[in-house]
Amino acid sequence: LLQSRSFGLMAAAISSNEQLASLQRDFAPHLELQPPADRVACNLRPRANPTNYSDRKAFDPTGVLSADEATGMAELEALEARGLELCSALYTYRSIARALPTAGGDDENKRAMYLTSFEVLHPHVQRVKELMYYKDDAVAKFCASLALCTGPGSDGLLLALSRVFDVVAVLDSIKDTKACLSNDLSVYKRAFAHCRADVTNADAIFNSNNALQLFLAEKGPLLSALKAAVHRLPGAEESICAMAHLCAEALEGGWCLLPAERHRMLRACACLVWMLDCPAGGGPNAFLSRKLRRDRLGRLFKVSPVVPLYGDMHANLPLILRRCPNFSPAAAAELLPHSRREMESLTGSYDVVAAAGSLRSLVVEYTVSLPALLRRADALGGRRLGRDERGALARAVYEQVLRGCRYMAAVHSRLSEFVAWKCAHPVGDAALAESLAESAAGGPAEAINGYERALRHNLSAAECGALVEMLSMLDSLRSALRRAEGRAEALLRHSIHEQTQAFVHGALGPTTRKAVKHDKPLKKALLGLRGLAADFPSREARAEGMDEAVLKSKEFKAGDHAHDFPPRAAPPAMTQLWLLRSAVRALSDDRSLFAQKSSLLAEPDLSREVAKEMRSFYVQSAHFEPLLQLSATVEALSDVSFLWTREFYLELCDVVQFPTSMSLPWVLTEHVLRQRNTPLMPLLLAPLGVYNCCADAALRQHKQQHLHAVTEGEQL
Repeated sequence: LLQSRSFGLMAAAISSNEQLASLQRDFAPHLELQPPADRVACNLRPRANPTNYSDRKAFDPTGVLSADEATGMAELEALEARGLELCSALYTYRSIARALPTAGGDDENKRAMYLTSFEVLHPHVQRVKELMYYKDDAVAKFCASLALCTGPGSDGLLLALSRVFDVVAVLDSIKDTKACLSNDLSVYKRAFAHCRADVTNADAIFNSNNALQLFLAEKGPLLSALKAAVHRLPGAEESICAMAHLCAEALEGGWCLLPAERHRMLRACACLVWMLDCPAGGGPNAFLSRKLRRDRLGRLFKVSPVVPLYGDMHANLPLILRRCPNFSPAAAAELLPHSRREMESLTGSYDVVAAAGSLRSLVVEYTVSLPALLRRADALGGRRLGRDERGALARAVYEQVLRGCRYMAAVHSRLSEFVAWKCAHPVGDAALAESLAESAAGGPAEAINGYERALRHNLSAAECGALVEMLSMLDSLRSALRRAEGRAEALLRHSIHEQTQAFVHGALGPTTRKAVKHDKPLKKALLGLRGLAADFPSREARAEGMDEAVLKSKEFKAGDHAHDFPPRAAPPAMTQLWLLRSAVRALSDDRSLFAQKSSLLAEPDLSREVAKEMRSFYVQSAHFEPLLQLSATVEALSDVSFLWTREFYLELCDVVQFPTSMSLPWVLTEHVLRQRNTPLMPLLLAPLGVYNCCADAALRQHKQQHLHAVTEGEQL
């Protein structure tokens, strides 16, 4: 019986396989039964610290950094995430009251309609009230964390403060452009007045409505409240200048791999100058203060005066500086481009046509070299490589992936800054009339709205072609870097581990021995750093490597410590990396006591060579976190949804939606179709891929179904 049943199952399986094979043969011309070309993105490391730095004690038993600073970092990251959610909610907010009917009929019907209008508007108004409550939390936590910044080792906390500060500035900018918020609040208050007796907690709602009305009527309430609170703190001028100088150093040193980080720091520098400047007699003058290096900031502002802000919004840094109470023509000459040479250089920095020509050959070469290196890594993966060979292969993969991310960042930055520049400089009437005369549509110039003036009629044929080509470059780079995900990421982690341990064991080993032998004050800091990040093959080796008697010995001095650590793919954790970089920064900074001479003839405890190596590692390790999160980094670098989003211009032009012909992706697609048989024709799908980024941003970032529906409608 069992034998007959097994034969029956085998026959059924064979017949099922034959049916599937028959279906595949019949429908093969119509069905694509091939796996996707790109590998599925799988990021094993979260973007935010999941432990909120509570694992600090495991990595920092000697107390290199205080627990208060770790708590402040966790609170600031949570505050930043909450602020970004509010940015998305405000940016995508559209008037609800416009769609509500006017109450009419008898008193009972009016009361019912007002009650329904109140119930419809209540959750949306409550969401706007969260912005008002966020102001108080942001001011309190910002000031509390700023008081913890006491030295050069607090750079991580200062960078977190700059991120929160930028989120506050973005919220203020979005809130000031949304006139529909006040309109909806007026309708909400009118409906509440007619149905107040039927609402619970009516008194609390009434008071919060009045507070919200005053909040919406004020321009820039979040930044104004933050500025007033910060200037009440002792040492406010030093703290603001330290934050501005750190952002400038990050921009000059190339710490930022993502363009959004670079733009954030540029906006923060301009807003920090505004925060520092106070009216006469009320505080410091930012343009006369000796503690602020205006020449350093001026070099940055003269190169990038216009940067993206949020979506289709842009930040005009000269306008931010002109809002300062003590701004003068002398300050404008020092901080803003004014000479003919500076203006010519400024125009070139936003020239997308020249940028496309310079990046073309680099991208073509890279899309060939990276797959070749990955194939070589896959071919050698099954063999037993020596330690040096595997380390060299891992370092080659690391440098190639980092180079690809930099190319993607350059292309993405050029695209976003070019769009922001065009939005800040819309086409004039004369050029617009000429453009309308050449186009088939024609029409009066008065009928052209601001969105068309900014993009559709503000682009030349060469600029449209360059935009299409750069979108194609971005797609090519994304496809190439997607191949580095998976097994190649193990080589990335291996290389990061090797670089970290080579620095701790090799670069700092002799200095640690010298500090231990002569019992210098530097000994405790270096031993703490060694215990924080050094990796050893075993517990016994770790105990021996941390023993002061062993470190003083001649054997340790004469030995080669290049391989004192095991070769493995075990990069530092997020908290461990933060502690390591903070300790390195505190020791190597020019303000550190260990890097300064105690007397005229004495040498500093930390030699110039070692301090230089520590600064080099600090800059180099800034790229570890985005490379360890390669999937998320590539996804952020390939996001070009800013080419389609237009919530700011919808509010500015007071329209519900723009036609498809005004959409920038469609304008670029039409440009390619008009070129017919040209080199641009194979790139036809590149601008259409923008809609995929927009749909993804609508669902994942903004969580708004109506944005996804509009995006889908344009594609059909």
